[in-house]
Amino acid sequence: MRVPRATTVPRSVALALTFAPVLFAAVISARAAAQERASIFTMKPNGSDVRLVVAMPGMIWNGSPSVSPDGKRIAFDASMQALGGPASHIYVARLSDPAGSAQYLGLGNCPTWSPSGEKLVFAMQDGNPGRVRVGVWTMNADGMNRMWLCEGERGRWSSDGTRLVVRSEHEGFASLYVVTPRFRKRVLFEDYEQVVGAAWSPDGRQLAFIGERQGDSELAITSVKGEPDSCRVRYRGRIGWQPSWSPDGKQILFWIRDGNGAKHLHLIDVAGNDPPQKIPGQQGTYFNSDASWTPDGMRIVFISDRPAESSRKPATGR
Repeated sequence: MRVPRATTVPRSVALALTFAPVLFAAVISARAAAQERASIFTMKPNGSDVRLVVAMPGMIWNGSPSVSPDGKRIAFDASMQALGGPASHIYVARLSDPAGSAQYLGLGNCPTWSPSGEKLVFAMQDGNPGRVRVGVWTMNADGMNRMWLCEGERGRWSSDGTRLVVRSEHEGFASLYVVTPRFRKRVLFEDYEQVVGAAWSPDGRQLAFIGERQGDSELAITSVKGEPDSCRVRYRGRIGWQPSWSPDGKQILFWIRDGNGAKHLHLIDVAGNDPPQKIPGQQGTYFNSDASWTPDGMRIVFISDRPAESSRKPATGR
C-alpha cells in the first residue's frame, strides 16, 4: 500500500489557523459591542427621512425616547453601560437642539410624559447606584419633586392623565395594573410567564402589551377594565419590549427578531388579521427598538445601532 507523503503546512498558514478562533472571537466581540451602542433617531412611519436626535457624549446607551405632548422636547435615558440598566440617567432635551439643550434630571430609566407635559413617570431599578427605593416614580418635568408611587416599572399615563398602567410582580407574578393616587387594580388575568409594559389605546379603553408563555411571545390587546375573555392575541413570534399605539388608534408599533437575531421595527393594524409589515430602511442595522410616536403621528422616535454621523440632520419632530 502506498503511503501518502506528509504535507508541510507553511508557518504563516499554521499561525493563521492557530489564531483563527481568537480572531473570530474578537470580531464577534467587536460586533456585539457595536450592536450594544444605541443612539436615538426619528423617521417617518414609512422609513424615510431618518434623522439623528441625540447621542449623549460618553454614553454607550441612549434609550426609551418619549416625545412631549407639544412635540418640542424629548425625554430619554442614557447609560455608560450597554443596554442601560439600573445605572441609567434621565435627560430632557429640545428636539430643535438636543445636544445643546440636554438637561440632566437624575437617576432613573424609561421616562414618559404626562399628557399635560408637566410631569414624567419613570422607574428605579434594583441595584441603582443611589440605592433609591425600587419602583415607579413621578417627578416634575424639571426633575424636581420626585415621588415614589408604587412597585413596578414601565409606567404609562392614560390620555386623560388620570391613570397609569404599570407592569409589576408585587403579587409574585408578572401582570399589568392600573394605578391612581388612590387605588391599584389588576387588569390582566391571562396566565403569562412574563409581561412587558403596556401601551394605552388613544381612547383609554384598551391596552396593548407583549406577554410570554411556553417559550412564545404574543402581542395582545386587552380591556382596561380587566374583563374576562377580553384578551385578544394579535401576533405571535420573536417579538419584544414596549409596544406603542399610534395616535390615530389604527396601528401598533413593535419589533420582531429575525433569523439572524436582528431586531427590526414593524407596524401591525389593530383591526383585522393582516400580518405585521416591516418598516423599510432598516438594512444594515442589527437592532432598532424602543420605538414610540410623536404626538401628531407624523414621525417615529426609536433607538438604533446605525451610524450617528450618517443621519445628522435637524430633528425638529416634524
